[in-house]
Amino acid sequence: MAANSTCRLWKVGAKLLIPLLILGSCLTIIIFTFDLDSRSSAMLLNSFEHSAPKDLERTEDESGAPAIELPHPYDLIIATATEYGVDPALVLAVADIESNYKVDAMSHKGAIGVMQLMPATARELGVNPYILEENIEGGVRYLAKLLAKYGDVKLALAAYNAGMGIVDRYGGVPPFRETQNYVKKVLSRYGEYSDLVRLALRS
Repeated sequence: MAANSTCRLWKVGAKLLIPLLILGSCLTIIIFTFDLDSRSSAMLLNSFEHSAPKDLERTEDESGAPAIELPHPYDLIIATATEYGVDPALVLAVADIESNYKVDAMSHKGAIGVMQLMPATARELGVNPYILEENIEGGVRYLAKLLAKYGDVKLALAAYNAGMGIVDRYGGVPPFRETQNYVKKVLSRYGEYSDLVRLALRS
């Protein structure tokens, strides 16, 4: 009886052990295969990266020219100037000379922001000069108004700097060194930005 019981236990154990051994072997094969595939994929990717043609690498520019860097907030100025029909290069030049594109710029006379709007001018235009988008919009709208009034870039710039009343009183660019230098500086930068904007828009 004891021998029969022992034999029966061995048979039951064998029935349980054999499937477990088979399952363990399958898991070992699967893990080994997955690890092999992972290493093969990594080797293949590494090989592709090292063998990639040089002409597929990203370059600054197809022509070999350096990337054009225009000052912040370039995109916003371009979009706003285009919306109001003002040459973007002119607005860039004004912003450059007025504030050097400093959002928090404040002059000793109280002019505010990138476009250096006076509080009274900002109120007249219905914009908050402390908000970048509104400051630029107000400056562009004001410049568009001056260009429409005088039909001359020099006079419009003089009025932007000294005020319409002064320009009207003198019938042209007033004989103030500050205003005359301002007009010269903006026109000089205007020419430079015209070339940059054309290149940027082409690319």
